[in-house]
Amino acid sequence: MAIRSSSLARAYVPVGGPAGLPGQSTFSAWLTLPGNAGKQLADFIAAQKGEPGGVTTLAGRVGALSLDDIGAQAKDGDFSPGHVTPSGGAQSKSLADWLGDLSGALTYVPTLSAKLTLAKWLDAPARPQWWGAACDGVTDDTGACQAAITGATAAGLRLRLTGTCSTRTLSVPSSAQIDAVQSGGFKLAGAVGPILSLAAGADNVLIEGLLFDHTSIGTASGDAATSAIAQAVGGGGGRVVIRNNRFKALAVYPANNHALILNGATAVVSGNYAEGTGGDTYNFNGGYAHVTSNFVGYSGDGGIAFNNGARGVVVGNTLVRCTLGFGAGPEGGSGDADQIQSMIFANNTLEGCSYGVNMGWFAYAGRAGPVNWAIANNVFRNTKNVAINYDGHAPGFVANGAITGNVIWRTGSATFDGSKGATPIDIRLVNAGGVTVAANTLRDSLGVARAAAIYAQGSPNIAITGNAIAQSGANQYDTGIFLYDTQFSTVSANIVNGALNGIKLDQSATADYVASITGNNLITILYAGVTVGGSGGNFQVNGNMMTSVGSPGTPTAGVVIGAANGNFSVQDNLIRWASGVAISDPPGRAWANWLIAGNNTGGGSIPAGATGAVLVAPSAISGLTLSNDATTPASVIGIAPGSATSSNGAAPIVLKTALSKSVGSAWSAGSGGGALDTGTLAASTWYHVYLIGNPATGATDVIVSTSATAPALPSGYSLTRRIGAIRTDASSNVRAFKQLGDRFIWGTSVTDLNGSVTTTAALIPLTVPTGVQVEATFRASVGSASNAVATVISSPDEADLAPTFPNISLMNASGINAGVEARVRTDTSGRVRARGAATASFGIQTYGWVDPR
Repeated sequence: MAIRSSSLARAYVPVGGPAGLPGQSTFSAWLTLPGNAGKQLADFIAAQKGEPGGVTTLAGRVGALSLDDIGAQAKDGDFSPGHVTPSGGAQSKSLADWLGDLSGALTYVPTLSAKLTLAKWLDAPARPQWWGAACDGVTDDTGACQAAITGATAAGLRLRLTGTCSTRTLSVPSSAQIDAVQSGGFKLAGAVGPILSLAAGADNVLIEGLLFDHTSIGTASGDAATSAIAQAVGGGGGRVVIRNNRFKALAVYPANNHALILNGATAVVSGNYAEGTGGDTYNFNGGYAHVTSNFVGYSGDGGIAFNNGARGVVVGNTLVRCTLGFGAGPEGGSGDADQIQSMIFANNTLEGCSYGVNMGWFAYAGRAGPVNWAIANNVFRNTKNVAINYDGHAPGFVANGAITGNVIWRTGSATFDGSKGATPIDIRLVNAGGVTVAANTLRDSLGVARAAAIYAQGSPNIAITGNAIAQSGANQYDTGIFLYDTQFSTVSANIVNGALNGIKLDQSATADYVASITGNNLITILYAGVTVGGSGGNFQVNGNMMTSVGSPGTPTAGVVIGAANGNFSVQDNLIRWASGVAISDPPGRAWANWLIAGNNTGGGSIPAGATGAVLVAPSAISGLTLSNDATTPASVIGIAPGSATSSNGAAPIVLKTALSKSVGSAWSAGSGGGALDTGTLAASTWYHVYLIGNPATGATDVIVSTSATAPALPSGYSLTRRIGAIRTDASSNVRAFKQLGDRFIWGTSVTDLNGSVTTTAALIPLTVPTGVQVEATFRASVGSASNAVATVISSPDEADLAPTFPNISLMNASGINAGVEARVRTDTSGRVRARGAATASFGIQTYGWVDPR
């Protein structure tokens, strides 16, 4: 392997120059002699042998080694394992030892410059000992180590520590590279720091594998004593790599000490271990930092802190029992047109911290909290106060962030300092607009008092979706999700299992919520499923499932809406509430433009009757077909399963299984029981059949009554829906009938009229239900031996008009009868009207009716 003439031209000076050169020529000059181009180092060293007086030179000590020989001994700059036996039988040593022990025993004494040049040529690091450092952990090596850092950097070499160098503050310039092996590092000599002081804007700096020992610091030391690595303010943008270092015995006092503080650097900080700082362990002011795979324990403030416009990525770190795991802010001015910060905090583990993540403006006037950030896929365990916290400087501030995929467990725990959090919150957002909170798992709050799992205040344009909130113990969350003074929000597809309240909206002053609460699963709730307070409006509570836990009287209602709200809808929710109140009806209600529709409340009550209200559709009915009992058809009726909205529109009433009811017996619950609401069964009487519901118990039954509007109800049954009518005959037996949907047909049709029609309109009673209007279905005939008579059959609801074309129902020919099958609406007395153009025979045979029920 040939050596280029530039390799050693700067420093290596032979003892005596070869023929044709002056006495102290360089290797480079030697190579330029005719015939010497491409010479090997071995050739050059061999040329130094045999000096006058027979003295052995460096070549004699090292031996005539070719570059291949040296390369085999000195891979990657670590040549201590290999040894060289000099010619002449000298002691066998490693090349590293020779470089460190070229002293008076040799005629040739290489200069420091020669050591540095050869080390650079071999791609080997320099050592502090070359500048006279003892690195024994006792001797003050400040001067020697400073010279070593300066000298190695100037020579373009990495400085490697193999022992403990006790120093005071050392200045680190650009391009400095310092590492260690065998637990090498720096120990602070005295109580004034930092150990390493990086120049402002220092660039291309590497600090790797060092042990920083602060055991000399007392608890009363000043702030300057506390940092291991600190960068001066100014400049900025320089590249700094700090990795795989260990910070030992960092002072827990005062509050501003750090393992590391960088100002404006573009930094990679990775694989470091630190515990016990009084302030931020790793502090970044401005610049861009990639902070990965570090361990931080017991920091007095932030384990990792981004301040004053710092940006970057914080990934895969472990933060244990820190006052604050990760902190960010304050950032730029609150009025900045371009908020340039951006940061990611992801895949970290935080255990037993007072606060997990805390981002905000921290009450610095004119400053703002971070923007453009993501907190994703972290694990927060046993946090004392708040796992994820954001405080913006003003309501509505656009934080533009995302909190996704985090696991938060046992917030409120006493792990941090032995005392539980007062009112712990898993995720707290104050003045943090434009934030998405999605797919987080929050479980088992442990605080002294109950609080929310997710709380947002003054944070518009927020989306809270797909989170799982659950409590397995007795100390339930006060509220699963609580939005206060927050507009333009979506709360969707969340699970809240085990809380006093599921979801709350409230406000300090009148404002439109513009909120959507949809598709949430709120289960095992003690008080209210969804609560909307204040006096706002423009919100919807649609498609949620809510179930309460507790005895009747403890839960309030599935949905609670303040009396002064308006412009809202509550639709298609499934609500099962032990209090019997599905949707509350507040005192002094002043709602306007509201819609409550399609809710399945299991019999629970909802408000009704307000002006402008559109209630659950009162016409909704399915099934519930009536029939004569197959065994005892004259006294017992059957009711098929089905459902119907209560007549007041409050709620559906569901009959899950068929019932049979004895018409002649006083009402008693259940199939086979009596059906009569009051009195005794009368002959030739219409009885209306009602489906009834008890909202408190969810029980459903059937009762019959002579009243078409107000049956006498059993205690607790407040929901009713008329589902049909039956009639007794002269013997008080139930007449035979058939039902299909809304159509009823008599087993045997009834001749209701066999008489005449005249030119004067007559109201004709038919055998159809009374007390309600139905459409009678019948056959009518008219006939006259001498005249053709036009006849009209009409509802009493319409005006009486003469039977002239085209107002004619049927018309006979002289001597020939005419007939028609008709369907005409009755009045509440079961009558229709008939009028002829002349007197004629006329008859009606009633065979059924259509009941809108």
